[in-house]
Amino acid sequence: MHGSRLRVAYQGVPGAYSESAAGKAYPNCEAIPCDQFEVAFQAVELLWIADRAVLPIENSLGGSIYRNYDLLLRRRLHIVGEVQLPVHHCLLALPGVRKEYLSRVMSHPQALAQCELTLTRLGLNVTREAFDDTAGAAEHVASKGLRDTAAIASARAAELYGLQVLADGIQDDGSNVTRFVMLAREPIIPRTDRPFKASIVYLRALQGALGLLLPQHLPDQDREPPPPPRRRRQRRHRQALRVYVLHRLPGVHGGDPRPERPRGDPGVHLLPPPSR
Repeated sequence: MHGSRLRVAYQGVPGAYSESAAGKAYPNCEAIPCDQFEVAFQAVELLWIADRAVLPIENSLGGSIYRNYDLLLRRRLHIVGEVQLPVHHCLLALPGVRKEYLSRVMSHPQALAQCELTLTRLGLNVTREAFDDTAGAAEHVASKGLRDTAAIASARAAELYGLQVLADGIQDDGSNVTRFVMLAREPIIPRTDRPFKASIVYLRALQGALGLLLPQHLPDQDREPPPPPRRRRQRRHRQALRVYVLHRLPGVHGGDPRPERPRGDPGVHLLPPPSR
């Protein structure tokens, strides 16, 4: 069933990085675009128009996506896997447009921030305008015929919307990676023949709580501190930490089985480490 004829919800429009993550998580799936994270959850949990959802949980540069943290705690979907997607930004414009014609660049605020130094090095004297998502910005430039405006989005977005790539790989940091979680209505049952990863949320900081939760045999390098808390827009806020429970069985793994570890994810779920 993995990847075959599955309907997978993602947030954004075709050409979004989330669509690419859905395809990486479930090859040959039917990707279903949703305009909001909440709608993607509902598509699986309530409407049943999708079998899975693939949603971003954190970026190696931008940090945690707290909106999805909250939705994971409020909704009843289960984490059944994860996928990591390198972010490769391109500067896109209508065919025939040259960089010196540009007066504006549109994209998601995170994409604009992640390309700021490169835009300056390219000598672009442009205003930055925030848009809901990267592929949506590319679609807007194409549909409105904006010859003075470029978008920062993926190369796939350029193909879909008939744009040319003015500059490729314009992200300031080549290690820019987004981690996505794969969500389903039913949980997976942990097995004993491979490592599994546990994710734990606690609502208040308790001195010594981490030591009470973790098994005594877990090495220190497999324990991860909580991510930095979000800005306090409310009086109470949640803190999340991720715990890796690794069962090292002879003959099961070659080398170090530990996955890369960004800074935390929410929920109380068990899932296998991502395939390499």
